[in-house]
Amino acid sequence: MASNISNVLNSKLRLSGLASGLDTDSIVQQLMKAESYKVDKVKQDKQLLEWKRDDYRSITTLLTNFKNDFFDVLKPTSNMRTATNYKQFTATSSDSTAITATATSAAVAGSHTIEATQLAKAANTTSGGAVTKSLESTLDIGSFTFTNNDFNISLNGVTKNIKLNGDYTDIAGLKAGLQSSIDAAFGAGKIAVGNSGNLLDFATDNGRVTLTSGTSDALAQLNITSGASNRLNLNANLDAANTAVALSGTLAFDINGVSFSFDTANKTMSAVMNEINSSAANVTLNYSEVTDKFTLTSKTNGAGAAITISNTTGSFFGAGSATGITTGAINNGQDAIFNLDGINGIVRSDNNFTIDGVSYSVNELNTPVTITVNQDVDGVYDKIKTFIDKYNEVLSKINGELLEERDKDFLPLTDEQKESMSEDDIKSWEEKARSGILRNDDILVNIADGMRKALYDSIADVPGGLSSIGITTGNYFTSTKAEKGKLIIDETKLKDAIRNSPDKIMNIFSKESTISYSPDLTAADKNTRYSENGVVQRIYDILQDNIRTTRSANSKKGILLEKAGIIGDLTQFDSLIPDQIEGKDKLISDMLAKLYSKEDAYYRKFAALETAMSKMNSQSSWLSQQLGGGQ
Repeated sequence: MASNISNVLNSKLRLSGLASGLDTDSIVQQLMKAESYKVDKVKQDKQLLEWKRDDYRSITTLLTNFKNDFFDVLKPTSNMRTATNYKQFTATSSDSTAITATATSAAVAGSHTIEATQLAKAANTTSGGAVTKSLESTLDIGSFTFTNNDFNISLNGVTKNIKLNGDYTDIAGLKAGLQSSIDAAFGAGKIAVGNSGNLLDFATDNGRVTLTSGTSDALAQLNITSGASNRLNLNANLDAANTAVALSGTLAFDINGVSFSFDTANKTMSAVMNEINSSAANVTLNYSEVTDKFTLTSKTNGAGAAITISNTTGSFFGAGSATGITTGAINNGQDAIFNLDGINGIVRSDNNFTIDGVSYSVNELNTPVTITVNQDVDGVYDKIKTFIDKYNEVLSKINGELLEERDKDFLPLTDEQKESMSEDDIKSWEEKARSGILRNDDILVNIADGMRKALYDSIADVPGGLSSIGITTGNYFTSTKAEKGKLIIDETKLKDAIRNSPDKIMNIFSKESTISYSPDLTAADKNTRYSENGVVQRIYDILQDNIRTTRSANSKKGILLEKAGIIGDLTQFDSLIPDQIEGKDKLISDMLAKLYSKEDAYYRKFAALETAMSKMNSQSSWLSQQLGGGQ
């Protein structure tokens, strides 16, 4: 079959061989075949580069995932460079309702007895009474007539429609009719309708009541504005928030030395509270719909956390103020007092505190509670084993690439070859053709050798190494190809080391040099950092050298990225192999243009031959006619 190149070259419509009888197309294709092979060779070289690029990127992804899983500072519990992951303890409370505890890496196995005699509290103060203007109306004493008039009443967000029908001869009768309708809607005892003289009011101990207009408004007849409520409207401006003490003009006050000023016509109650709560005053101002009161609380516990407030302009704080909070009613904070391990009267400003590596959270006063601290040997072992399993997986993948056989008899298929093969045959062929692409690759050799070396080179000021704590490698020469350098754990020996030598474990794995990692370190600093680093820090440096996305002083990224790039990064297009692939594309384009010119030249020569043959045939025919006529 003709190749795609031949199809392109023969895309022009030509009529040939009419005079000579030659199969010109076939002859030209044969003449061009040798030239087409040269293009196919470049295409094969390009395909090999693309496979090599993809294999490099596969290794980059493998190493990136390894780094993300075990070297990410944003994941402290799995980051194997974090020293505390090798020295862990658990703390168990005999009464977790009263006191809970957690143990840090600074803890020591054993038990502690703790008894809380006083809880820490924050300084606070609360409104002296309800702060919302009463939900009431003033009615003309007399009769009230309703014909299917209605209004809506909401209790804590649940809304019911209330209809009024009939004549009521006085306010007491109206009140009774309203109470009956509301009780039918919400249940008895939820909202109380009261009256005193010509005042009609709605009250509840259950939260917020809001009245709004219905379809045939009864509120106008009751002399009540739609939207009226027994609780503050926090989203209304201060001068319309329905406070019992009306607010107007400018409010100015100080809390713990921090000054505040608000225009009541342009600032909502919610905004005022948010500004106070986010300020340096170190307090929180809250409003409760249940009690209809404000509470001002210090953000920190303890006797030293006082609250001072002073009103400058207006009546937001102080006697007879909108919030009902006065300076004379502040409850001072208090410290936590407890007995610990036979020492009485220990004082802390908060109910959460850490002593000797154990963090306590005291929830209530209690009789003595026992906190038992145990070393979490299994937890540390599991972290190390998980890390080593992943290390073995990474090394196995790299070894597999380095040792995979390369069969040079299988080259990438040409388009012409693929046309005569089934999909399965193509797949099988290409698997063999791309095998061993990275066999004995220098970059991967350096990564694998560096990782293996990092595990067993001595660490400055740390006696012993991995083998001393039960982590060894199999025989390098007898191991299977993919398992060369694989780490093997002696569980009993490693757990004994975790239990008896936690500091040694911590240093072997996570000890870090005083010299920080940088791609621009001098050779001397690199050697010092390497010798001082534990094995995990060394592996981290190897990963950084190869997959780093940041640039060095000479504008270079990691070695693998500079070689093959990675999708989503600038190196996807601007790195060595992608540049080489782009060069092959240009070369193929140039070669195809030359092939077309050469093919066209061949056809022109055959066209000239056809013209000459045609003339010769015409002359021969004329001579024949002349000779025949003379007889």
